[in-house]
Amino acid sequence: MTAMYIIILSYTNGLRRIERYLAEHRAFLDKYYALNKFVCSGAQKPRNGGIIICNASNREEVKRHY
Repeated sequence: MTAMYIIILSYTNGLRRIERYLAEHRAFLDKYYALNKFVCSGAQKPRNGGIIICNASNREEVKRHY
């Protein structure tokens, strides 16, 4: 059985540094969308982090992979 989890991400560095890793971040998102693990995701406004809604078996799976 799976449940939906909301993952709230907060940036710990400035946007300049964050933007250097956007390509890797998008590849990460694409991987889990392809596995049907991610339902939706997006940036927060103001731009200080992001949110991901995912399907997982339990909270430990969320912590382990995401």
